[in-house]
Amino acid sequence: MSRISEAFEKGKVLITYIMAGDPDLDSTLDYVLKLEKAGAGIIELGIPFSDPSADGSAIMKAGCRALKNNYITDDYLELVQKIRKVSQIPIVIMAYANTVFCYGIDRFFEKLNAIGGDGIILPDVSYEESAEFEPSAQKHGIDYIPLVAPTSESRIEMITKKASGFVYCISSFGVTGARESIDHNLHNIYGSISLPKAVGFGISKIEHIKELGKYFDGIIIGSKIVEFIENNQIEQMQEFVSTASSLLKSI
Repeated sequence: MSRISEAFEKGKVLITYIMAGDPDLDSTLDYVLKLEKAGAGIIELGIPFSDPSADGSAIMKAGCRALKNNYITDDYLELVQKIRKVSQIPIVIMAYANTVFCYGIDRFFEKLNAIGGDGIILPDVSYEESAEFEPSAQKHGIDYIPLVAPTSESRIEMITKKASGFVYCISSFGVTGARESIDHNLHNIYGSISLPKAVGFGISKIEHIKELGKYFDGIIIGSKIVEFIENNQIEQMQEFVSTASSLLKSI
């Protein structure tokens, strides 16, 4: 059983997204450990990309800050290795397809497995294009985590049939970014998914977690975490994650 599956075996999971290299890789390592201590059950680690099609304003700005450091893909993979030396928290890489393609698809997943990575999310890879990545990820023991959207209803069975770990259920239309309200009825769209279901995009309030936590196995918080880091509000970030994690576990 993978580390991701083990996390969901224990109950509902708070998944926190953080942009690797924002403001630098040493800080990212420190923040990952702080998020784990506060109650995060899975870390989603973003690799910055120059043309991010799924990222909203907060995560795009984080990516721009990280890109200024001129890190290369091996630097981000080395960060995963450093995390694994001090923590067993599951690590899911969110990267754009070009990053993996240019590194070498098989080489990327082989190395990710060797250094202790657990899963991959490729937000710009459609189901029709996934055959180029999914078999290699699975061959090397990396969970391939697809995204499904409110518009995917008739395609959900097809999109998720080769998934592992969990399925990333998008909460709303558009790109990432904090939202005032979330349509809590969207869970009806995702009812047929057999793997653990984690919902993300726009979730930024305790009220969102309180309602969505009734229907999903995991809650993904990204932009809110990135904004805490941008504003150097690390204690506030830890307090928010601690509250969110405790609430989710109580549902």
